[in-house]
Amino acid sequence: MAMRDRFLALAVLAGVMCGASAASAQGMHFFAVLNGGNEVTNAGAANAGDPNGYGTAHVMFAGSGRLCFGISVNAVSKPTAAHIHENVAGANGPIVVPLTPPSAGSPGTSSGCVSDIASALLNRIRNTPGNFYVNVHTGQFPAGAIRGQLF
Repeated sequence: MAMRDRFLALAVLAGVMCGASAASAQGMHFFAVLNGGNEVTNAGAANAGDPNGYGTAHVMFAGSGRLCFGISVNAVSKPTAAHIHENVAGANGPIVVPLTPPSAGSPGTSSGCVSDIASALLNRIRNTPGNFYVNVHTGQFPAGAIRGQLF
């Protein structure tokens, strides 16, 4: 448990450091700390919330209609999907940006860029990042293994 706490503390520090460069020419940066406790189960939905899983996600705006990301996960079974969803903490929302799921392993990682994102969506993410969350799904937790709001 102490290792997990250290990881989360480093994740928060990295997020603060990324936020400090938001005004740079590289674009705006957002961060999310992912864990199973953040998952929300809908009535009648499949299993959600891996109690052991945790990770981080970094999102950066990289030009017109383009968003780049990096995800790192630990203590989850092989990820099957990853997305950015739109809704506040404590509520599920629709998928708005598909992401490449992390590789199997601990840590499992993925990174890449998504193009052709509508400017209205990018503006909503820029202006209200807390209304969006990164969600990683696994076969064991198809409704979502770990989740974290952007900040």
